[in-house]
Amino acid sequence: MANAKAIKADQSYLRHCRAQGFYPGVYYPHNVHFIWYARLFQGRSADALVAAKQAADIAYDNYCGPNKAVEAPRFRHLPWLTWARFGQWDEVLKVAQPPATNDFLADRALWHFTRGLAFAARQQAEAAAQEHAELVKLAQSDDAKKLDSPQFPATAVLAVAEHWLAGKVAGARGDTRAMIEHLEKAVSAEDALPYMEPAYWPIPPRPALGAAILQSGDAAKAEQVFREDLRRWPRNGWALFGLEQCLRSQGKAQAADLVRREFDQAWKRADVKLDLACF
Repeated sequence: MANAKAIKADQSYLRHCRAQGFYPGVYYPHNVHFIWYARLFQGRSADALVAAKQAADIAYDNYCGPNKAVEAPRFRHLPWLTWARFGQWDEVLKVAQPPATNDFLADRALWHFTRGLAFAARQQAEAAAQEHAELVKLAQSDDAKKLDSPQFPATAVLAVAEHWLAGKVAGARGDTRAMIEHLEKAVSAEDALPYMEPAYWPIPPRPALGAAILQSGDAAKAEQVFREDLRRWPRNGWALFGLEQCLRSQGKAQAADLVRREFDQAWKRADVKLDLACF
């Protein structure tokens, strides 16, 4: 209840600022982005969606008061990524295709990315492959290169999406080896991105890689992937959940129980139940 009141108050304040013709600083959408990021990691899907829509609302206008919203290409797709992160595929597939203008190129690419994930999750491999083909066209285009800037390394960001979806397509086709290889490339592409807060690529791909390796039967190797994700993102529920599954697969019940307690603490405010199929 207290959190709902805080969200309502925040929305009311933003409406007031708009009515007065100003925004509370050019960093306002950046701050909302941080809130979204934190809620995503906590498994708070409903609250994360509220913040995602707030940021996207500003980004569609492309301005924060009199100032250009320079990070707009990072905000408009946040609601779709939120639905995709939590496996809400019906919502993903309801999203209309973004405008065919260069400013919205990243949005169109991530529209194909999230749709591809949805089709792959439903084992519709060819539909997912079609979305991947469209994503590749955009990610490797000259227009994508024109969007590269210190504020948004567009081509490098889209490379993560390109490899990630390729992995999911391979998985839907039953090609576990190719799935792992593509997801390893997604991880390498994310590692190569310059530092930014929140991160340029907002959803760490290592848990997806760990889940794929665990699916292949190599629980020990998957364990190392999840542990590395925890080193980079301490105490995050996604990696803790995956690590627990790896430990149980290896018969390490006592260690798995310890990790489970850590997961329960990290996930105590979540409104979703995790499943490796959503990784």
